[in-house]
Amino acid sequence: MYKITLDGSNLYHPWIRGRCITEGALTQEVNKNGSCDVSIVLDHPLAASVLRRKSMLEVIRFGLTGSEKTIYRGVVMNTVEDRNLEMEIQTEGDLVFFQDSIIRPFHKTGTDVPGKTTPGNYFKWLVKKHNEQVDDFKQFLIGQVTITGEAADRERNDYSTTRDIMDELVTESGGYIRTRTVGGVHYIDYLAEYEQAGGQD
Repeated sequence: MYKITLDGSNLYHPWIRGRCITEGALTQEVNKNGSCDVSIVLDHPLAASVLRRKSMLEVIRFGLTGSEKTIYRGVVMNTVEDRNLEMEIQTEGDLVFFQDSIIRPFHKTGTDVPGKTTPGNYFKWLVKKHNEQVDDFKQFLIGQVTITGEAADRERNDYSTTRDIMDELVTESGGYIRTRTVGGVHYIDYLAEYEQAGGQD
């Protein structure tokens, strides 16, 4: 069974009256943000609480034993109301947050730049730089880093979003970047081989 939360409150739950959606679509792809769009009636108890670029939507699989697993976490990007008195809530997966931070130009010398660095350590440095610039709900802890590769010189002369540089890193070194939420803690992994265990892409 599945439930959907908005900022921690039940937007949809199969056992709770009035917490319904009229339509929903979840899309997940490797190394992509993913998306989840749901529609609710305008008199839904949470309709007035939806905040663009701030409200967080989670899709959670749960069982009768009380086990829960977050399979998607995204931020509301837009809402659209229609003539049927419904609101469509459009979200993007939380990898989109890496578009909100900027990596400044850096060179190989100095103590706070990668220098000659492996893909895994470069990835960790990028996440650190991202976390220094964004609100708490956009930050991630480093999870599993299994990517391998030789150390290489890292240097940039332009300003780029952290997400753009991560995409370049994946193109150069291969692997898979995913986010996952476990026990309310948000992790980001860089895996040499893709696995389905407990995350979203």
